[in-house]
Amino acid sequence: MSNKLLLWEEQINMEKKRLNWIDMAKGFAMILVMFGHAPILMPIQAEVYTFHVPLFFFMSGYLFSNVKYNKFSAFLKKRIITIGIPYFCFSFIEYIYFFVFNNKQNVSPLKSFIGTLLPLRYNNGTLHNGTLWFIACLFMCEMIFFLIVKWTKNDKRKIITCLVVSAIIGGIYNTYIGKPLPWSLDVSFIAVVFYGIGYLIKGMENKVSKLVSIKYLVVFLIINVIIGHLNVRCMNARVDMSSIEYGNYFLFFGSAISGIMASLIFCRLLPKSKLLIYIGKNSIIFFAFHQMILYPIIDKLITHINFLTSEKSYIVTLNGIIHVGVTLIVMIPIIYVINNYMPFILGKRFSKKGTNKYEDTSITDKI
Repeated sequence: MSNKLLLWEEQINMEKKRLNWIDMAKGFAMILVMFGHAPILMPIQAEVYTFHVPLFFFMSGYLFSNVKYNKFSAFLKKRIITIGIPYFCFSFIEYIYFFVFNNKQNVSPLKSFIGTLLPLRYNNGTLHNGTLWFIACLFMCEMIFFLIVKWTKNDKRKIITCLVVSAIIGGIYNTYIGKPLPWSLDVSFIAVVFYGIGYLIKGMENKVSKLVSIKYLVVFLIINVIIGHLNVRCMNARVDMSSIEYGNYFLFFGSAISGIMASLIFCRLLPKSKLLIYIGKNSIIFFAFHQMILYPIIDKLITHINFLTSEKSYIVTLNGIIHVGVTLIVMIPIIYVINNYMPFILGKRFSKKGTNKYEDTSITDKI
């Protein structure tokens, strides 16, 4: 009996360790996103953009499970609650903030309202949404991948074939049409590839765990930097999924996947980090608030500090660190209030016992 108890405890500890690195990877990806949106040196920004958003889609796919849902309608209903509600709630918050403090383009409130319901990236109606395009895109990714898994009956080879077809469809559409589609469906055809790879990698845990070493971290990092640099040189600009700017698709996927693998190995090698876990568990809140609400405020404050307005490389780097650091501090009370008193924003509900505890019915912990 005691041996069974020890085995059970060991399994629990292994599961906690697994969840820790997942949250740390999401936290690491969120920090990269915040640095990517902060004023940093262009070479660093270009490197970050090669894989930071694909990493989020990968992690979401790694956590995907359709075991509870036999029908698409049930899955759709669940995702409307757990992804759709957070999207609309955060969009409404950013909508109010935009029209009270930041509507420099004199955008029509009605146009922005319609833009929230049918978001089209880089349209005047979605100027208030910022990074929320990702949440809309994730919703579409979930729908596409659920249908793929159901249609293929979870056959790995067929799933890979569908992902390749999806990438081809996305590439053809972006190359010859290139107009943003509602809910970032155009990006979803590309993003679902990373989502699917995350799902498939989860089933190869034993093989992947053998790669967790400094040697392979360096190998994947070098591959990412070289291929990413080649792609940036080819397109003469940085990669940007929201702008459907991928450059050479082979180089794009190569740099993104190698960057993802380097990130996974890095986060598994790191000792437990409470900060990264905290950011990872609350990444959706950071997504919603950092770029469109907090960064404009920080920018205005920095303009009053003369030496921080310099374009010298070390000042620009310091500027980026200040943006991320201040955001992390300011977000603490915001996260506390949302998690404890407004969990419905995250697609969660209060427990029957009341108080400040809630039932976690959300899959938004994926992001």
